[in-house]
This record gives sequence, structure tokens and C-alpha cells, in this order.
Amino acid sequence: MKGLNLHSGGNTVSLDELAAAPTPAHTDTYYPIPHITLVEQVKDSLFRTGFNVTDETHALSNERYFGLMDLKSDYSDRTTTVGLRNSHDKKFPAGLVIGSRVFVCSNLSFSGEIKFSRRHTVNIFRDLPLLVDAAVGRIDAFETNQAARVEAYKTTELDVQTADHIFMSALRAQVVAASHLPKVLNDYLNPQHNEFKKDGFTIWRLFNAFTENMKNSLWMLPKRTMALQAILDSFVRMPIEGSVINEDLFQLT
Repeated sequence: MKGLNLHSGGNTVSLDELAAAPTPAHTDTYYPIPHITLVEQVKDSLFRTGFNVTDETHALSNERYFGLMDLKSDYSDRTTTVGLRNSHDKKFPAGLVIGSRVFVCSNLSFSGEIKFSRRHTVNIFRDLPLLVDAAVGRIDAFETNQAARVEAYKTTELDVQTADHIFMSALRAQVVAASHLPKVLNDYLNPQHNEFKKDGFTIWRLFNAFTENMKNSLWMLPKRTMALQAILDSFVRMPIEGSVINEDLFQLT
């Protein structure tokens, strides 16, 4: 997927390479699932529910896996994206999260409205299909809510004081490092893409300035973008469901 980068040590892989990745033997308390099993479960559930995957990226970093799948979109400027994670080093459970990708800049953000994680314990193979189906079954509602969110972002203008407040809130929530704030500010004042200039100084413009500077670590995007979205949702004129600050589903140990 254009514009999405991995942190040091991560490499994109094909599905065949992902399937060939070794899975550790289970113990009495630890039952790791193959990375490809998570992918196949999600793809099967999406297909049965009527969703089409138009693009996908899979990456490995030692014993950790991250994957993205874009779904066919009815919107001209964005698409719904499924994010997957799994590990064989006991650092985090198998998980899924739903988000959006903006076409013009390939910026990606995740929402806390649909997510699950399942630890690698004895019944994971029994529970995983149920968890995946439950998450996929909520995508239609997510897309409706996300459309409302984007519209609210596009129609909510910011004054300097409010923008400053958001910058400080994002810094406290570790959305970006302090050294990246000048870059975010520059992209807010002078967007790289004309699409973000036409509506003035809005939350949508600021949102894309942040996400433009969060591409350097695909592995940490879920945690960071959920925190950003929760902050921005609190400044729009209409309530947005699913906003949760301090989301730790994808936090690395």
C-alpha cells in the first residue's frame, strides 16, 4: 500500500512467504496460531459477508506480524481498512481493528469502534472464528458512523486556541513525538495536497496533517491513531460513537 512504512527490521511479505513462516510448538499454557490462520479467517469472513478486498499488505518483523486489507469502497476519497496483528514471541495477542485510509495521501487511521484481541491460550482455535465474524458483522455500522465522523471533521473549523489545545493533547497522548510537532504544524498550515485546503482550517485538515506524519511506524499506528481520533472527536459538533482515549489493544510491551 502506497505511503505505508514499517519500523526498522520489518519487511513486507507475500501470502506464500507468510504461510511459510514457522509457528512455535504449543506448551501447556501457550497455543500460538500461525499468522496465515488469522489472515485466512478474516478473508473468509469478509467474503461470506459480501466484502471485497481490493488491496492488501502483509509484513513480518522477526516473530511479529502486521497486515492491512483495503475493502471495496462506495466513497470517492477513502476506504475502510482492516488491520491485523499476531505474534509468536508472547508480546501481544492475535488482534483485529477496523480503520480508514484516505486515497489522496494514503494516510491511515484506526477507530476503537471495532476491535478484538485473543490471547494464545488453549481455546484460541475455537474462539477465533466467532470473534472474527462478530467484528466483520459490524463493518456496515462502522462505515455509517465513519462517514458521519468525516463530515463532522470537514465542517468543524478551528481557531488558533483550539488547535493549540489539540496539539498539546496529542503530545500528552503520545500521538506523535515532540520533535514531529513542527512538521505536523507545517502540514496543517501548508497542506501537501490541495484537497485539504479547500475547506479552510478544519479538523479534517488537522487530522490529515497528523496522520501524514504518523506513517513511519505501521506497527504503532493503531494505538496512536485511536488516541488521535478520540481527541479530535471531542471537538466536533456532533457526538461520535466509539471514541476511547488511552486505547491499549495494540500497545507493545
